[in-house]
Amino acid sequence: MRNAKAAGAQAIYYGGDTRPGGCEIRAEMRAMFPAGEATPFLGGDGIAEDPACVAAAGANSAGIFASVPLVNADSKPGAATTIHDFKRTFGSTRDYGPYTLLAYDATAVLYAALDRAIQGAGGHLPSRASVTHEVAQTSGLAGATGPLGFDAAGDTTNRTVSIFEAVGSDPRARWNLVDAVDYSARLPY
Repeated sequence: MRNAKAAGAQAIYYGGDTRPGGCEIRAEMRAMFPAGEATPFLGGDGIAEDPACVAAAGANSAGIFASVPLVNADSKPGAATTIHDFKRTFGSTRDYGPYTLLAYDATAVLYAALDRAIQGAGGHLPSRASVTHEVAQTSGLAGATGPLGFDAAGDTTNRTVSIFEAVGSDPRARWNLVDAVDYSARLPY
């Protein structure tokens, strides 16, 4: 951190998760950098919405931002019923996280592809190759997080990165969605 400070760093990016003590870095930053949002602590999905990160950062948890490579389902009106039903069925707040509805949608993609492959096999067990082909052909499937599909390279057509911010020093507090960035227009293909 001394080198970062000497080089004039305006933020610190941490590319790990909370388990190896990554968010303790945020607590230690207080000794060298202006506290809170004046010097952001940035990370990826390894720290996003993790109560352990906020607990480790302690009083310096303001200004923690994390990027997650997916659509924030909570911001999608069409996902409200699915989210409500999930939370009613699975009551623990630890059961619902940034990837919950993405996993739900991924299951829907696989289910629809299996259905098409079985139909293509005349109602019999399809080959793995036909299931793989049907997954790749998914386009515009209605999902909780929006339309689902894949491009010719096999990448998702839902190209969004969500940015979250820790709110206060209470590890139980939900992180705020700061922004959702659609990066599809910036891709070279």
